Amino acid sequence: MPRQLWIPEVLRDAGLTVYQEEGWEARGSASFDPIGVMWHHTATPPSWSSRKLTDLLVKGHSSLRGPLCHLQLNRDGVFVVIASGRANHAGRGSWPGIRYGNTQTIGIEAANTGTGEPWPEEQIEAYLRGTAAIIKYLNVSVDNVIGHKEWAPKRKIDPNGIDMDQIRKVVDQLILNPKKTNIIPDLPSGLNWGSGGLPNIPATQNKTIRLGSRGDDVKKAQSLLAEHGFNPGPADGIFGPKTRLAVIKFQKSKNLVPDGIVGRLTWSELNSLVNKKTQPPVSKKPDPRDNIKIHSSCKKIILKRRSKGNCVKSLQRGLNVLGHNAGAPDGVFGPKTESAVKSFQSSENILVDGIVGPQTWSKFD
Repeated sequence: MPRQLWIPEVLRDAGLTVYQEEGWEARGSASFDPIGVMWHHTATPPSWSSRKLTDLLVKGHSSLRGPLCHLQLNRDGVFVVIASGRANHAGRGSWPGIRYGNTQTIGIEAANTGTGEPWPEEQIEAYLRGTAAIIKYLNVSVDNVIGHKEWAPKRKIDPNGIDMDQIRKVVDQLILNPKKTNIIPDLPSGLNWGSGGLPNIPATQNKTIRLGSRGDDVKKAQSLLAEHGFNPGPADGIFGPKTRLAVIKFQKSKNLVPDGIVGRLTWSELNSLVNKKTQPPVSKKPDPRDNIKIHSSCKKIILKRRSKGNCVKSLQRGLNVLGHNAGAPDGVFGPKTESAVKSFQSSENILVDGIVGPQTWSKFD
């Protein structure tokens, strides 16, 4: 597929500040056909310069080669374009309508520790406006704006503290009205963007506790540790060696400094379980493939350029449902249908030949 060389222009047209990292136009595999945007946080400290972060995202690291995203978003709301082709940002996962995160979504890595660092308003606003501009350009559903934690919930937490359902609502509003003001999502009483901890984590802090501490805060930490699956011993309010060991194991699991002291960041992670329980359950989004009806007899037929009939109509309807524009379902396999088939085949990582045979038909199931 063509490289996505439109990205910086679309972001600038949305009023955003954009830098282009040298070589971005040819970076990443050209087999890239985005139909969505995936939000991430970098898990890097504020002390890192923009240059140091860019180098990581371009080159990758020992366990994953770069590019690691398409866009870097700094804390001041400035974008850096990293790649125009496929990037290694998603890994294994799933989401309705998206099968391959690396080849079907534009990955945005926002600078944030992910362990309690506040999200600056200017960064969140740039995140929202940039995402809306991209989704509008791609002409796809706002449902294709997803968090990495939604794509791979068993192994990812990013972007930490961000309610993606709330984000999708704001992005939808911005697509309709790009000049809309006051777009920063409201937070519950006592919570703020850019101060007091991550969104959806209380601004008031429990006391810092450590080996030898006693009281209700220790008892609360012990209870939360147990709920997270780390055994601190009985919730007796006494911070002994067993509780300290449980704290260290918990901190390691969250990529925190394993010092055995429960301070602001450790409290935030412990309380995240409580906050998650108070959130209403998110209903599973329907799979668009459920709306595709193709008779089994059609799947025994090979369709290609100049084919005609009802099976071609069914094919065209199915391609349109999945976001591959085959034009009006007129039953004529023309150039537009062939282009849509190739787009679909590319998104499914199968042979791109524009011919619908058994392998291509199987991807509609």
